[in-house]
Amino acid sequence: MSRDAELIPRGKYLVEGPGHCGACHTPRGVAQQEKAYDDSDPAFLSGAMIDGWFAPSLRNSAIPAEELKDLLQKGRSKHSAITGPMAEVVTQSTQYLTNNDLNAVTAYLLSLNHRGSSPTQKNPVSSSAQHPENKAGKILYFRYCSTCHGVEGKGTDDNVPSLVNNASVEAEDPANVIKVIAFGAETPVTEGNIPYKMPAYHDELSAHEMRDIVNYIRGEWSVNQHPVEQKEIDEIIKKGH
Repeated sequence: MSRDAELIPRGKYLVEGPGHCGACHTPRGVAQQEKAYDDSDPAFLSGAMIDGWFAPSLRNSAIPAEELKDLLQKGRSKHSAITGPMAEVVTQSTQYLTNNDLNAVTAYLLSLNHRGSSPTQKNPVSSSAQHPENKAGKILYFRYCSTCHGVEGKGTDDNVPSLVNNASVEAEDPANVIKVIAFGAETPVTEGNIPYKMPAYHDELSAHEMRDIVNYIRGEWSVNQHPVEQKEIDEIIKKGH
């Protein structure tokens, strides 16, 4: 029996039971019930809105095992970082998992890659078809974002998260990207790691400018996403964090 095969049952127990990951990452029905409670249903852990943030799908993850483990333990990895409600989960919970349990949760989540696509996933549409050339967004991105995230959106290893293969950028719902740009972001507080912060831009950029940046980012580094309208930006800023 492979090591992962031994770890997966333990990870399944932790994710479905004490970790109750489905409470945030599984969509809910009209009565606010979780639409699935285990991996026998492809809706389980397929992504959902929670407290105004989109908890991304944990199925079909493109994150390597070691990086996924780092996210659960440290709140950031070589190419990714956690913010929003999940930051509190890392600070108060997952950073204290044993090494074996971290390996088990990671092995189980990655095992879901082979169990069908998320039911909300759509057929990819080319970025160029969905997002016509966005010169204004590109100029703003280069002015405000490229210093840290890079011209190619790859960030810097173990510091600034990549926008390439980024779950928030690729999510159908743009809420996370809009909130991070508008209100800033901070990685979780974990033992031995200094939190990293991204500044808020809602006092510096207009909603129109933030819309252009969001559309440029999603147009460059995701597929199958609708262009964001200014009213979506306005609604999120009005609601605040």
